[in-house]
Amino acid sequence: MKKIFMILLIAFLFTACNNESKTTEATNAGTDTATTAKQAPVELLGDELNATSKAIWENFSKGDADATTANFDDNARMNFSGAILL
Repeated sequence: MKKIFMILLIAFLFTACNNESKTTEATNAGTDTATTAKQAPVELLGDELNATSKAIWENFSKGDADATTANFDDNARMNFSGAILL
């Protein structure tokens, strides 16, 4: 049973490490992406929604702990697992 398992494992590794077909696909994909026009980056949050988090990071980088935690909830409860419940 161990010999059969080892033979299957070695055969799997040889097939998994075969990169011949992947390199040709990667070069074709690279030329396709180079020819397409660059698109504008997609933003997850607009500037108006992200302003508070930017202000928090700016205050944190300055070392102002009171300004960093000014908008945090005072009634947060920590559970044993570390999850924060409001």
